[in-house]
Amino acid sequence: MAELATLVEGRAFLEGPRWHDDALYVSDMHGGEVLRVTGDGDAEVVARVPGSPSGLGWLPNGTLLIVSMDDRKLLVGLDDGMVGEAADCSGLAPNEINDMVVDQHGNAFISQFGFDFHGGEKMRKAPVLRVDPNGGVHEATDGLRMATAW
Repeated sequence: MAELATLVEGRAFLEGPRWHDDALYVSDMHGGEVLRVTGDGDAEVVARVPGSPSGLGWLPNGTLLIVSMDDRKLLVGLDDGMVGEAADCSGLAPNEINDMVVDQHGNAFISQFGFDFHGGEKMRKAPVLRVDPNGGVHEATDGLRMATAW
C-alpha cells in the first residue's frame, strides 16, 4: 500500500484539486488563494482571489480559469498572480457558484448552489452554467441538486 504524505500545512480550506503540468493545483477558499503544489511539497501562490476561489480549469492554450464563488464570476489567472474577469455569472446564478470543468474547446461548465446555503435556505435545483470562450454565459442543463454532506 502506498504511504500518504502531507504536502501542505497551515492553510484554511483546500478545495477543487486539479492535476496540471506535473503539479497539484488547489483553491484555498477561505484564504483567498490558488496554490500550485509540487510532489515534494513546494507550494506557490499562483493567484489571489478575494471572492472565495473554488473550481479550477485551463483553456486549451494553458490559461488558468478560476471560479470566484462569492461574487459569482469566472476569473482568468494572470502572470503576476493577479486575476482578471473572464465572465460575470451573477445574471444566471443568484447564489454562490462552485466547481468547474473545462472542455477541449474552452467552454467552462460551472455548478451553482441555487440557494442561500449559508443563510439556511432550503435546497433548490439550479442549472449548470456554460461560459463560452467569448465570455457568454448560458444555462447548460435543467435544474440539478447540489450534493452536500451537511
